[in-house]
Amino acid sequence: PRLWTPALAPQAEVAKAKAEHASLGLLSLGGRAGDAFLVGVRASTGTVDAVSPASHPSFSYTMPLKDASVKLHWADSGRVPLPLDRTAQGFHHLGDLTLRVRKAG
Repeated sequence: PRLWTPALAPQAEVAKAKAEHASLGLLSLGGRAGDAFLVGVRASTGTVDAVSPASHPSFSYTMPLKDASVKLHWADSGRVPLPLDRTAQGFHHLGDLTLRVRKAG
């Protein structure tokens, strides 16, 4: 049986996605022939900020870091939803853990 291999988007699309990662301060991993995904990793923290199929690199399974067209309520945002900005402290990213400890009893 023949193994499935992902189709790669045209190199111009992959290059554009990698340039967008770079403009956001992300290191791009993948995006070569045979790779299923193109991953953007924040160099300063090691967190994964973008996960895209190699066949469609302009799409990401994760929410964008910043998007003025997306308005959200979160802690301390007040009564009015604010534009999405996940670069601020307190936002969880793929791979983040929250450890909560409490005294028994």
